Amino acid sequence: MKTGIQFLILSFLMLALSSCGSSSSTSAGRGGVMEGGLTLKITDAPVDGALAVWIQFSGVTIKPANGSAFDIIFDTPLDINLLSLQAGKTEVLLENVKLTPGKYNWIRLHVNATRDSVLDSYIILADGRNEELNIPASAQIGLQIVNDIEITSNNDVNLIIDFDLRRSVVESAGADYDLLPVLKIVNADNMVSLHGTIDPLLLMSADCSDALPNTGNAVYVFAGKDAAPADMNVGNTNLVATANVMQNIQTGDYEYIVSCLEPGEYTVAFTCQADQDQPDARDNIIFSMVENVEVAKESNVVTNMR
Repeated sequence: MKTGIQFLILSFLMLALSSCGSSSSTSAGRGGVMEGGLTLKITDAPVDGALAVWIQFSGVTIKPANGSAFDIIFDTPLDINLLSLQAGKTEVLLENVKLTPGKYNWIRLHVNATRDSVLDSYIILADGRNEELNIPASAQIGLQIVNDIEITSNNDVNLIIDFDLRRSVVESAGADYDLLPVLKIVNADNMVSLHGTIDPLLLMSADCSDALPNTGNAVYVFAGKDAAPADMNVGNTNLVATANVMQNIQTGDYEYIVSCLEPGEYTVAFTCQADQDQPDARDNIIFSMVENVEVAKESNVVTNMR
């Protein structure tokens, strides 16, 4: 395998907004019960061939382990360009919402995305066209994130939802675009990110989809050591995250940042054929570099690959 990625593993600390207070902020609930606060933010894994991907969020549903699910409906829908949320950037969906202490099974996002000639959720393509995004009935379950969440008294929980657009946006028949949500959730207090640089020669090798160093280049992160890299088809449950490789205009280096990772062992692979990788098909994507990386909480590890 060619080697050309330089890794920098950083502890990623999510800064709470000033209005959220400290991690011990509380309020008295019904019957004098001290409630915990829930802050929910969203970030994005990128997609190729788009200038913007606007998603309209209208609320969330939360399911207690011992109780009925309840809705939190936004007064005004939130329109968020998910493509602007890369390299660790986030947008707030819920801010310090007080919940009764206990365990919660899942969170479901409410997204307005129907093919009805209304641009609530839509994609802006590289040629400037706006195309509606539609979530088919069979894909609605993808908006529900199953994760055991525990709210305790006198404690706030900060969660980050990673909306993986690379695997979620699918061009369907007739040049329409479907949104098949692929989401994961990470506790911000236990989140790390992976940063690195790519040797420019890897961006223009004979294996690349074109000779342009700014297209088709991405890093794929797979769970576990010595995982076999594969394309992002819907059956690839081992794929944890992806990130585009972009040139830093200040340094000239080609860099990437993968956020929303939990501590653990990963296999990281680079491809310059990401623009040929379709989420609804099996594609023979070539990975020109593969490396094992162990990400530890509060670590600062550099691995040079040449």
